[in-house]
Amino acid sequence: MKWTFEEYLKEAEKTADYVDESYPLFSYYEEVGELIGKLSKGWFRGDYIIVKEKPNDESIKYILYADILKELGDICWMQALNEKEHFVSKYTFFGYNKYPKNETEFQVACAAESLLHSRNSTHIFPVVARIAEYFGSSLDEVLTMNIEKLKSRKERGVIKSNGDNR
Repeated sequence: MKWTFEEYLKEAEKTADYVDESYPLFSYYEEVGELIGKLSKGWFRGDYIIVKEKPNDESIKYILYADILKELGDICWMQALNEKEHFVSKYTFFGYNKYPKNETEFQVACAAESLLHSRNSTHIFPVVARIAEYFGSSLDEVLTMNIEKLKSRKERGVIKSNGDNR
C-alpha cells in the first residue's frame, strides 16, 4: 500500500491509547534509542549479528532485520501522533528513497542517530525510508507492518503491555 500522511495518521489514531498528549513526543526518543541500541550492539559492540533470518546455530546471538523494521515503524507512529497532538504542520514524507545504494553500516547508524536531533517529518520519514531500504524494505512496508502489529495488539488487549513480541 502507498500511504499518505492522512491515511497513516487515521490508522495510527485507531491504535492510540494514552492519557496525555505528550506521550508520543517523549516516547519517540525511547523508540529511537531502541533502534540505535539494536544497531550498536550488532555493529559496534559485537554482541549480536544482524541477520535477515534466524541462524541455525542456537549459540549465535542475533537481531533480525524484522526487529529493526518494527522499531522504524514505532518511530513513524510516534512522529505521526506527535504531529497530530501538537498541530505541527504535516509534510509529505513519502518517496524519499533518493539515498545512495550500498551504504556502510556506519552511515546507516549515523542516519539513525540523526533521528535524535530533528523532530521534523521532512527529515524523519526520509531517514526511516533510508534505513528500511538498507534492510531490504521500504517506508510503505514499515508503515503497513506497524499498523498491522498495533491493530493486532489492540484486538488482543495488549496494546499497553510491555515487550517487543507480545
